[in-house]
Amino acid sequence: MSDIKKIVSEAEVSKIADLARLRLSKDEIAGAASTISQIFGNFQTIRSIDTTGVAAADDVSGLKNVTREDVVQENMLTSPEVLLQKANSKNGHVQVPGVFSLPEIL
Repeated sequence: MSDIKKIVSEAEVSKIADLARLRLSKDEIAGAASTISQIFGNFQTIRSIDTTGVAAADDVSGLKNVTREDVVQENMLTSPEVLLQKANSKNGHVQVPGVFSLPEIL
């Protein structure tokens, strides 16, 4: 692995390890720098491939959206106005059961 170009230095790995509060040995830092450099090198190799004229393959499954269109339907159970009239309200706002309970000390 010594022929791998160092893209990420051991000092950078050490700094990241310090920020993440990781205690890494010098061997672990060197290994991480080498591994990360190799990964970034792979991305550079992929980026250098000429994909001109290659169609995007972002939809390989062939599945289509099977949800229905959202259509307003008249004559449902009742109108929103009727539902709002039947709801408990206070100061023009609909009241619903509480979700959170207050601590007993309040």
